[in-house]
Amino acid sequence: MLVDRREALTRRRVAVVNRLQALLAELLPGQAKKDITTGQAKQLVASVRPRDVAGRTRRRIAAEELAELVVVDAKIRKAAAELKTLVLARGSTLMGLHGVGPVVAARVLADVGDIARFASTRPSTSRDLR
Repeated sequence: MLVDRREALTRRRVAVVNRLQALLAELLPGQAKKDITTGQAKQLVASVRPRDVAGRTRRRIAAEELAELVVVDAKIRKAAAELKTLVLARGSTLMGLHGVGPVVAARVLADVGDIARFASTRPSTSRDLR
């Protein structure tokens, strides 16, 4: 459940970033980079002073999207920390593998369940199926 929640938050973050980047591209034609950090986005939004109603509306919406991005990022960090705590509490050594962090380890543990339910650690062969 927690892994699914973190994945949903990540999808939500991607959607927010896409909307924010589109707004920044309209507010700052040719100036907004594609891959920007939250801090860079804050600076860009703060630097824009549109004079027309449409521009002011875009800036307000961009500021709202930026605020949502900050909230979603905090929720993602909290979810990852909670997953790490749960993986470590389970005594798993999966995070010791190169490239496996708390999210991947939690996903594996959630999908596999109790490893003791498997009869052997050796791979089965076609002879074992007879």
